[in-house]
Amino acid sequence: MTEVLIACLVLVTHPPGWSDPVISISVPDDGYQRKDLVVTNGDHVHQVWDKYGGTTRIGYNIVLPDGTPVFPDTMLSRDVSSGYPSCALSGPDSGLVGFWRELTPIWYAQRDQSGEEVLPPTFFAGMSWQNDPSVHACPDSLGRIHMTYATSAGTCYSILIPGVGEVCRDTIPNSTRASHLIVDGDRVHIQFEGLDYLADYIQYDLDGNVTVPTVSLVEGILPDSDESDIVVD
Repeated sequence: MTEVLIACLVLVTHPPGWSDPVISISVPDDGYQRKDLVVTNGDHVHQVWDKYGGTTRIGYNIVLPDGTPVFPDTMLSRDVSSGYPSCALSGPDSGLVGFWRELTPIWYAQRDQSGEEVLPPTFFAGMSWQNDPSVHACPDSLGRIHMTYATSAGTCYSILIPGVGEVCRDTIPNSTRASHLIVDGDRVHIQFEGLDYLADYIQYDLDGNVTVPTVSLVEGILPDSDESDIVVD
């Protein structure tokens, strides 16, 4: 039976469009490891991850889909305890902005398409977090980064100009855990958890003005998960 199972695993054929698994970081962690990525130039995979080099630091690299290194593993964060990495494209035809937490404060750094540093680790805000320390981010066509993150006061929505700082912030009323957001043209779609821990939705324009007030996405449905996401068509 063991031989049959091994043969089945070896002979598995991936569906069209799928690649074989590759090693994308040189020192993976044996336990749970957070990682996020964006793609530029069609095939340059920019990655950020925690436990870089076995330490509480944030790593960064660029690899091709077959695992070929383009930019070597390097430390994105400051050389202090850091965790909960996330990232977003920094704008059209550009590189990456990576985010992380240093316990409470949120920090970010920017790299270009080739991996070179544009902005070193930069303080964003000292917002305390509740439920989820993750930062969710998405760029717009003007080079700004739209962000959501959960605080003790609720879900915050912010607009960041890298190198300049935060230019807009709004705390979404009656909100708890933040989820992903998507910038689609001149609309910012945000899905978050309300006080009933069910999925709600709100929409902003690119300047931070509410264009669609909060509506429930799952009214009458009992909660069965604290994880959710959002996409647009």
